[in-house]
Amino acid sequence: MIQTQKLRSTLENKLGFSKLTKKHENYKLQDRNGNFIIHTIISKGASGKDINKGILSAISRQLQLNSQQLESAIKCTLSREDYYDLLRKKGYNM
Repeated sequence: MIQTQKLRSTLENKLGFSKLTKKHENYKLQDRNGNFIIHTIISKGASGKDINKGILSAISRQLQLNSQQLESAIKCTLSREDYYDLLRKKGYNM
């Protein structure tokens, strides 16, 4: 299982997401023009807990990744540039 803190760290430090804290933690990624293009949310109450497969699957889809790619990002085998390349192939202006 993947812990919430590891996912948060990956989003912010590895993949370049900005964290906006409200009721929950919102993570947003901007394109070259400063437009928010990808968005996901992590519950504040999930801190220190493992994330179940169903939620990880939903987060993967929101990030435009499959589950294996998200796990690769968390394990540091998928770099930020690799992620941006995947997004470019899907038509995002990165």
